[in-house]
Amino acid sequence: MYKVIWQLGKEAADLELAAGSGSERAGSSAGLLDDVETIGPAEPVFSAPAPRLRRNQMSLSPEAREDPAYDLASYYHVFVRTWDEAEQVRERLQNTKGVIYCEVQGEPSPPVVFSNRDVSEEAAAAPEGFGIEAEVSRNFVDMQRYLLSAARDGGVDAAFAWGVPGGRGAGVTLVDIEAGWEFLHEDLRADLGGLIGGQPLADPRFIDHGTAILGIVGGDRNGFGVTGIAHESFNKTFAATFGNGRWNVADAILRTGASLQPGDVILIELQNSGPAGGALIPIEYWRSEHVAIRTVIENRGIVVVEAAANGFQDLDLPVYGGLLSRQSADSGAILVGAGSSGHSQPPFSRLSFSNFGSRLDVQGWGEAVVTCGGRSSPQYCDLTPAADRLQCYTGNFGGTSSASAMVAATSACVNGALKAAGRRPLPGPLMRRLFVETGTPQVDGPAGSSSQWIGPLPDLRRAFQRLGLAAP
Repeated sequence: MYKVIWQLGKEAADLELAAGSGSERAGSSAGLLDDVETIGPAEPVFSAPAPRLRRNQMSLSPEAREDPAYDLASYYHVFVRTWDEAEQVRERLQNTKGVIYCEVQGEPSPPVVFSNRDVSEEAAAAPEGFGIEAEVSRNFVDMQRYLLSAARDGGVDAAFAWGVPGGRGAGVTLVDIEAGWEFLHEDLRADLGGLIGGQPLADPRFIDHGTAILGIVGGDRNGFGVTGIAHESFNKTFAATFGNGRWNVADAILRTGASLQPGDVILIELQNSGPAGGALIPIEYWRSEHVAIRTVIENRGIVVVEAAANGFQDLDLPVYGGLLSRQSADSGAILVGAGSSGHSQPPFSRLSFSNFGSRLDVQGWGEAVVTCGGRSSPQYCDLTPAADRLQCYTGNFGGTSSASAMVAATSACVNGALKAAGRRPLPGPLMRRLFVETGTPQVDGPAGSSSQWIGPLPDLRRAFQRLGLAAP
């Protein structure tokens, strides 16, 4: 499936709203787009009522209030089955009076890349009886080096944050936006709020990916399995999929943001194919997602963390039209690249598949991440021989998937500690500034020099010290 997204200018959008088009005739009741209806029903991108959407815009910064792009009531989309159909619709819309933006979007995918670390010896060290017959899995926390200090283990020093009141993420809600999860996994039973919207896919590949993400963020501290970086945050999920092969990341972002409080965290675990030969890029390249992100950050004071995608791309290339450049487009999200754990190359250096450029903020581990898994692939259960999908763990999870999950969780740790101290939590732009200024710097590596910017790795010890939450 493909989706054609377009935006009407204010005059055309007002005609649509005055006609009371709703979802049945959206984009065509004013006579602008009748031919689109021969392909499929045109629908508003954002499901909230138009008056509420426009009130949201009026509460944004003066710049955004005057920017037509932030009129969320003026966005529409239609789903088609082939690329050729999508291109035909786009061409017609681009030549239609009243249409000020039009783009095609393919189905998003999880930004996962598995590393090739041999975990056989570590898996073999499990106690006798571990595996299919085991009632409780072994404890893999000793393998989660990303929980430890930057200087010694190249990690984010979550272990230090846990010694600070609130530093385990307590009082912070974190919502993972993607397409599937296994909520019954043995290591995801505490502080899990379940699904708050959308219709998850039944595809095991999506389920196992979401399960691995939740393990990094909030795996239970229970003496077995893994322990999440922010294991006391309240973790929820929102499926950006809605059945019948349809998806809507932009609306998922806006609806999720409406349910959150200042200092809460949205994690966007999706990527999509862009204009450079289909290379994978961040979801905020599309205008509807970009404005949704900025709207929830400005209106709700929350943190949005987004995978930079696994496209091997310089996002400052002219083909992206400045839409992924710090100088010309900034949604306010923390955009995360994939750095080395020290397994395959020097720690803190960019992994080759990770996108890079001025728009990126920080990095997380993109390889050798130990977390929960599943049965869709042997790579999701390489730490366990368990036949039960609820007891699967991997030692090779990676990509900007794992990287962005790590940064989302560290954000929850920071805001949990601030709340526990009776202080105001940080919104996204201030959180990313904190991580950039206190993180462990990016270094040169075989994939390229540090000028191919993915940013530093967050260091919770230094971040807490900068905020006065811990002694220097």
